[in-house]
Amino acid sequence: MHYSSYELATGASLAVVFLCLIASLLLGFRAYQNTIPPVPDFRRRLLAWLRAASLFTIAFVLCQPLLVSDATIQVNHALVVLIDESESMGIKDALGVRSEIVKGLLSSRFPQRWRDSLDVFFVGFSSESRTIVPPYADSLTFKGAYTDITSALENVRVKYAERDLAGVVLVTDGQFNLGFSPSSSASSLGFPVYTVGVGDETESKDIVVDQIVANEIVYSGSTSMIQALLTSTGYADEIVEVELLLNGRRVELKRLQIGDNGTLNRIDFEVKPSEPGVFRWSVRVVPMPGEYSTRNNERSFLMNVLKDRVSVLLISGAPDPDHSFLYKVLVEDPTIKVLGLIERVDGTLVRLDGSETTENLEPEVYILNQFPTRISQSQITNQYLSPISSGNKPFMLFMGPQSDLSKLNTVTDRLPAKVEADAGLEEMLVPMATTVAGRNSTLLSVSGNASEAERQWGELPPVFLSGFVLHPKDKSNVLARVDMARSGSSLKIKKDLPLIISRQDGQSKSVAIGAHGLWKAYFSMQGLNRSNTAYKDLIHNTIHWLALKDDLKPFRIETSKRIYHEHEKIIFGAQVYDQNLNVVSDANVRLQIWKSDQKNDLELRPVANGRYEGNITLSDTGEFRFRGEGIRNQETLGSDEGRIYIEAYSAELTKTNLNEHLLKTVARESGGVYVRANDFENLETIIPAKSQLVYEKSEKPIWNHPFFLFSIVLLLSVEWFIRKRSDML
Repeated sequence: MHYSSYELATGASLAVVFLCLIASLLLGFRAYQNTIPPVPDFRRRLLAWLRAASLFTIAFVLCQPLLVSDATIQVNHALVVLIDESESMGIKDALGVRSEIVKGLLSSRFPQRWRDSLDVFFVGFSSESRTIVPPYADSLTFKGAYTDITSALENVRVKYAERDLAGVVLVTDGQFNLGFSPSSSASSLGFPVYTVGVGDETESKDIVVDQIVANEIVYSGSTSMIQALLTSTGYADEIVEVELLLNGRRVELKRLQIGDNGTLNRIDFEVKPSEPGVFRWSVRVVPMPGEYSTRNNERSFLMNVLKDRVSVLLISGAPDPDHSFLYKVLVEDPTIKVLGLIERVDGTLVRLDGSETTENLEPEVYILNQFPTRISQSQITNQYLSPISSGNKPFMLFMGPQSDLSKLNTVTDRLPAKVEADAGLEEMLVPMATTVAGRNSTLLSVSGNASEAERQWGELPPVFLSGFVLHPKDKSNVLARVDMARSGSSLKIKKDLPLIISRQDGQSKSVAIGAHGLWKAYFSMQGLNRSNTAYKDLIHNTIHWLALKDDLKPFRIETSKRIYHEHEKIIFGAQVYDQNLNVVSDANVRLQIWKSDQKNDLELRPVANGRYEGNITLSDTGEFRFRGEGIRNQETLGSDEGRIYIEAYSAELTKTNLNEHLLKTVARESGGVYVRANDFENLETIIPAKSQLVYEKSEKPIWNHPFFLFSIVLLLSVEWFIRKRSDML
């Protein structure tokens, strides 16, 4: 930074400052024209100058002086180096160890010209992004369980929005298993992406248990199917052995002929659990000769075996397609027994077969689909809402154009959100995006597979806005909201429009959905011959979550799920209450997680309303136990314990070859260039070393600087000292 000039300015005009100077001189010399007792002329003139100086300093401060500077600043453009830290970037292929290749790019092969003429920032990413600190090469981990390239680029766009970006250097193998394809949004980033491909394009020989499709909740004595989907490379037409394991013990063995590379191979197992409880089932492919990795040969899931089916009452404000979709999904689930009621034009309710119903129902879960409406009779509305408001029954609410907000006032306290009608929110199709809480929630889970859930929710067609805005209450979790980045410009003026909200307060549970038209999105995917069970699983998961009765313990620990992948972040949550079940927000919550002699300690941080959160990544696989307690003022408020299972499966190792096509597309659409890692130095001449001179004028107030106060005190003190020594009055 180079300052070319300085100026002194004041809040008053120059004429006023000059008049203050003249007045200060006149008053100073007038005060010492005659003294008692008389003093020598030299001392009298010195006192006059001291008085004039102090008066002028006071007057000058009152004029509010400013120091004005003109500066010419050289501003370098920014360059962000975005490095894939996922597990697939740490493997060894035909071209060498990828992690060592990347570290070489950041050290000996990194262009010095970029460091001299650009502001370079290093960012690592896998499922989340983080700033990398020096020494950059040694700070990389390459242990990320997932890869989300689109979110990483979006985070760069937001974080460096105020900087002039010369570009982003994206170092990756191009494989992603979370989020949208980066090629779909590359053209709208606003900066060029220079992609650097690391790895070999050739696919390794491997067999992967890609997905397990099974009911997570079944009932004892009922038959349930476990379907496993396998993919393979390099084993076409060969016979493999597939095991079904219960808590690690083989219960069945089947043989399967593998199809061509990349095709899905399906194998089914039939089970009939006889005892209630939670059981871990696994499907495992016996390793084949020459397999690149056996870590993806096994997948696990938990099956919760219950005694009785869940009783559900579905009430709809009209016989619309959403009602048909909800009823069909519920009827097809063998773990649910359902009664469906539809409101007629006279405000009464009838069964689907048209017969009137006046019987006293006692369902475990209520689903209100655009009910009550404007024509709903008060007596009938109160009859079905009373168990929710006074009986604390769990319920699921779908808002839509038929909904009458005023008739929901009896269950307002039970809703997970404050619902407001918005006249300016016209009915339109909007895309939905899951939140972090949603991705960690069992409600939005798809077959217990995080990457599959992310894919299916990301591919869903848009839904209709209900015309109502949901404002989350305390203890609520926003699971999905309108994706503003993909919405129309007329909608972007609204900062946040939640669409799916859940809430649990003690035994009180509720879920609100501020959108309708789910049936259309579901059948659109069927029409496109695309697999998508996200909405069906949402209904199933929500019903069973609502029906599950939790113990009202003063201290409770929960995990985001029960089965994790190796290197995946494990998220713990705790709720702490006192003896009167009032929330405690100032407790110390500590956990210990162990397996055999391996122990890990974790302290949870307070979030809000007696809730605490923390996360940890464990380096081993198998079953872990955890135990925690809440302590306040050396008093133990409660303790809780549980188990989690970490499987060796890695989503990062399902596809490890270099995805060169994707990286070329991202570079082309964003205005950048694609190079392979061995041609990394070529980017030095391609990416310009940009800087610009910026003229900047600044004004700094100096009237409040301590110098002036010190000067005034000093001048008056010296004057007083001289007067005292001269015995002056």
